[in-house]
Amino acid sequence: MLFRSGTLLEVFQGPNGVFPEPSEVEGRTISQLMPEPVASRSMDAIGAALESDVAVSVDFDESYMESGGSRSFETRMARLGGEEVIAVIRDVTQRKRAEAELAHSAMYDNLTGLANRARLSDQLDQALRRSASLAESSPCSSWIWTISGM
Repeated sequence: MLFRSGTLLEVFQGPNGVFPEPSEVEGRTISQLMPEPVASRSMDAIGAALESDVAVSVDFDESYMESGGSRSFETRMARLGGEEVIAVIRDVTQRKRAEAELAHSAMYDNLTGLANRARLSDQLDQALRRSASLAESSPCSSWIWTISGM
């Protein structure tokens, strides 16, 4: 639970051990615990949650929390009453990595790592849009040959 000022009133640790122990963070403010951009967005979310009856979400990626890599977190905040907000913070690192792998697989061949037909088509569409937006458009053409049976 948090107070409007961003002070953590009560903290419950989940089983994954990603977050600090409650005794290390209770009574401290978000500004003391997080880098400025994340703290600022979190404070804005606290204000928004206190002003409405709708839960507010904040997503952030932090490389400082884990040496050698970054972790992604999703925070949902909702007003409890008065000046208090409840926040649920989840580590969504694995989900974000899986989404990135799926996005990459959609555009690149898994065996060779080369761009696939969908990526080629996307790049060609972008090039044609750029060409069309130029004041002096010049004609262009492309040939795509499909070789089967290899």
